[in-house]
Amino acid sequence: IAIENAKLYEQLQEYANTDGLTQIYNRVFFQNRLYEELTRATKQGYEVSIILFDIDDFKIYNDTYGHLFGDTVLQSIAMTVRESIRKDDIVARFGGEEFVVLLPHTGKETAYEKAEELRKKISELVVCDSNNSVVKSVSVSMGVSTFPTLAKNQLELINSADEALYMAKKQGKNCVAIAEPSETNLNAEA
Repeated sequence: IAIENAKLYEQLQEYANTDGLTQIYNRVFFQNRLYEELTRATKQGYEVSIILFDIDDFKIYNDTYGHLFGDTVLQSIAMTVRESIRKDDIVARFGGEEFVVLLPHTGKETAYEKAEELRKKISELVVCDSNNSVVKSVSVSMGVSTFPTLAKNQLELINSADEALYMAKKQGKNCVAIAEPSETNLNAEA
């Protein structure tokens, strides 16, 4: 009975931490892991980066092909990213069509390179609708930020990655932008 209860508890934890549609981690799990990782990084003195991204013009997919096709796009992107990251990295659904990747022991240049690699892989995805018609143009815009280089805490890290994501959108979408250093970091350098 104890072994069965332990297995059941483990399954419940997995369900609680996983997004039901995409089968990747959910936002709550991500935020808890980010807090833990930043705490370790502060003590041990290493960098942590995140990549925040969303699907360009996602509403068009839902409006043109239906919400089930939109779900297929989300699932395809989640699987592609999950298969393309390191064992210790975390990919999570941040909300709607937004995703986030947690990259421990990763500086901003390496995070930017990883984001570019993911962006290219996603742009090469072939997603089919229910009639097996191919839709060729799935693209994402990505924002990268790094602790403690560009952000001094969890909130700054997420906000700066989000601002970089919107910079990428303003640059024409389907690209990656790196966050600007926070005011705290600029003042520390002066």
